[in-house]
Amino acid sequence: MLVKKHFRAVTALLCALSGTIASNFSTAAPANSTRASSSTTVTPVTSTATTDPTSLAGAVNTAGETIPENVTSSPPHTTMRSGNATIPVTSTANLPTAPATVSCAGIASANSGKQKLITSALNQLKAEGYTRQNCVLIEHKDYSDEGSDAGAVLSLLPENTTILLHGETDRDSIQLLTPINLKSGQHLIGLASKGKYVKLLAPKLFVGISMVQVGSRKFVKNEPLRNTSVIRGIDFAPAWDDSRDSVDPIIYAQCYNGELIVKDNHFTLDRRSAAFLGCYESNKNVALSDSVSLETGEEKSSMRGGPGLLFDSNIVNGLNAKRAEASYHPDEGVFIKTPLVTHLPKKYQPVVQNNQFIGIMKEAIELETGSDAFILSNAAKAASAGVLVEGGFLLKGNTSGNPPLYTLTDNVLETTSWGVKIEKNIHLSMSKNEITSNELFRQNEENSLVTVSEVSAGVSCAACNTWTPSASSDNVDACEGLNNIRGNIHFVNATCSTVIARNGSPATASNALHSVLTVLGLSFMARGF
Repeated sequence: MLVKKHFRAVTALLCALSGTIASNFSTAAPANSTRASSSTTVTPVTSTATTDPTSLAGAVNTAGETIPENVTSSPPHTTMRSGNATIPVTSTANLPTAPATVSCAGIASANSGKQKLITSALNQLKAEGYTRQNCVLIEHKDYSDEGSDAGAVLSLLPENTTILLHGETDRDSIQLLTPINLKSGQHLIGLASKGKYVKLLAPKLFVGISMVQVGSRKFVKNEPLRNTSVIRGIDFAPAWDDSRDSVDPIIYAQCYNGELIVKDNHFTLDRRSAAFLGCYESNKNVALSDSVSLETGEEKSSMRGGPGLLFDSNIVNGLNAKRAEASYHPDEGVFIKTPLVTHLPKKYQPVVQNNQFIGIMKEAIELETGSDAFILSNAAKAASAGVLVEGGFLLKGNTSGNPPLYTLTDNVLETTSWGVKIEKNIHLSMSKNEITSNELFRQNEENSLVTVSEVSAGVSCAACNTWTPSASSDNVDACEGLNNIRGNIHFVNATCSTVIARNGSPATASNALHSVLTVLGLSFMARGF
């Protein structure tokens, strides 16, 4: 899907430009172009900002991250406008320039009326260990008109820069016409004088498949350690419009060596995920940096570098008001697909925690990782009467090698269909989840085995899960849908114990389906074959 969208975007760009550039931007765009009128002049959009060549080489922050030598910026882009359409073009004339960065130590005092807001944000980063030396303040009023493109300008900023996006209220927006390329160590922090978020808008003229991009399609040779990036306080708002390709996904992270933290943001979904971590390369040749802290029992010699993601305390809303009448449902809230990335230290293992998934989407979270991953304390619930998340957690493992361990703890799901769907082989730790759904489990019998990491239920069943059938459900058995499992999953009134698939699966016991329910202190066999 992503390749197809790249192709469509490139095709649209070539078509729109083919009739304009050759004649000094004065001829009409092709009649079938949805991004350009047929009789207007294209004029370059320029920026008056200046470039700051200040180097951060050799500095070390409180997280122990060394700022690399020879910091460089990404390739320059300009923006051209044809009628209502604005088109990014690589050029050497009329280039936008990066805004000047200043010392983070002095940026608060230099901005009257915003000192407290800026100081609070920088102190929070400092407390977390992610201090940067250079900052830049971006005002919404400078990038709010139809032709402005903050994406092209922000992508020119050097590595290890804290980017502060300011709006007076949470209704003020900063417009992107092209994606932001977030570099190593860059932070993207929203500051609203009144409200919690600053709105980042992708209007109908937006060109790209994602609003923020991190990493690259493949690991490079001797993949360097990427300093941690934090994205916080942003209201990501892609504008639904049938005349353009959708934003798919909002944050697109690929292959890199380091940590990305996405925390305390609001996402209104367009086509699919708020965040998609998609890296299809093996990380076997990605060395783990000596500066990465390891936990007890982890040996550096057996660990590898790779893409880390913490998706924490965000609101993901699948109900886009601009297409409330449309029948289309976004695919998922968060999607992590790194099947060949293995042996990550716990610091880099994917964690999705403390998030709210509301509105319409096909499932809240989808995982397909080679490393262990964690889904903790999330809530998927109704945004309004009758508007629900369809499915809960889709867990995909592998059919060869050591399956990943997925830990599901303290989640609250209210879905219209299923709670947990399982494909291929996984290890599963599941405790203290509260799920309301039509059916709890769906498991693909073909080449699928769940090996449960035991959680002691105890006398009080403090670690037990709870399942409540939805009003329309005909199911009374929490274990219905599990057909190939080793171990026990504990519920308040049920224990899903070893289940052997009927198709001659890798399990060793005879063919049977055991769903042991505990009712009034009595255990009995609910189903058997």
